Amino acid sequence: MLPLPPIFEQSCFAKDEVEPMRNALRWRFWLETGMAIVTSVLCVITLVQRDWIEFVFGVDPDNSSGALEWLIVGAFMVVTIMLFTLARYEWRRTQSAIS
Repeated sequence: MLPLPPIFEQSCFAKDEVEPMRNALRWRFWLETGMAIVTSVLCVITLVQRDWIEFVFGVDPDNSSGALEWLIVGAFMVVTIMLFTLARYEWRRTQSAIS
């Protein structure tokens, strides 16, 4: 097997540096990151296809005005930003604990 070039041996992607970080991250980080990804995907779906609520649930709560869809987009954006911020806090907490 060929040795790694010096740039890869000292990068943050070296196996010796990534493994402790992955093992030290709490389940909370992974939950927050996963939920943030789900809410961001739902936000994009709502922006692209605003009638998904009517298709999935079979109801039209806002009588096709689109107000509920915009409320959902705003709520998904707020929740996504909040979850990514919390995940970032967990990441930095773990990073400072390791170093």
